[in-house]
Amino acid sequence: MKRRTAVPTSDPTLARELLERLAARFGDAGLEAAAELPGLLAAVDQHAAAVRARVAAGPAMLLELASYADGLTDRAAELGWQAPDRAAAWHTAEPLTVRLLAVCAVYRWTAEADRASSSA
Repeated sequence: MKRRTAVPTSDPTLARELLERLAARFGDAGLEAAAELPGLLAAVDQHAAAVRARVAAGPAMLLELASYADGLTDRAAELGWQAPDRAAAWHTAEPLTVRLLAVCAVYRWTAEADRASSSA
């Protein structure tokens, strides 16, 4: 993962954009794979619980989640991390990959819940 310029995560719009980009580039494919791989799904669920415990609930959650994702992507860049490039690679996803995927999952679940509550 190539390191990009840091995105200020104190702005909700920029925070959402950062999370949307991560989910679109990486998370959506990983969540599709997790739907087919019970072991990966279980690992994502465990990591997602840890991510939710790490970030505040409520209005600040989006900002904290984006800040956490930004830190993880920094670490991934330092390590020369690459997203899985084929479906079979998800089966042996390393912990950093699963944690990034969990961040995407928490973001998607939160966004869906927000849409549902605003349309009710």
